[in-house]
Amino acid sequence: MLFRGAIDHNVDLSKSFMIGDKPSDIEAGKRAGCKTILICNSFSIDSNETLPDFFAKNWHDILAYFS
Repeated sequence: MLFRGAIDHNVDLSKSFMIGDKPSDIEAGKRAGCKTILICNSFSIDSNETLPDFFAKNWHDILAYFS
């Protein structure tokens, strides 16, 4: 889905961020070549899962990062 969207909308995935709240979102972003941000919630990351580039408590933290 990320690759198709990148083609359809002329997006450079290497300059993009995948923001998600599940480890599977981070895995998808990494596989697509994006930087990744995990919004921390009730999910925990196991040692065998891909770590995000950044952690955030909420959307406010993400917006502050980009300000």
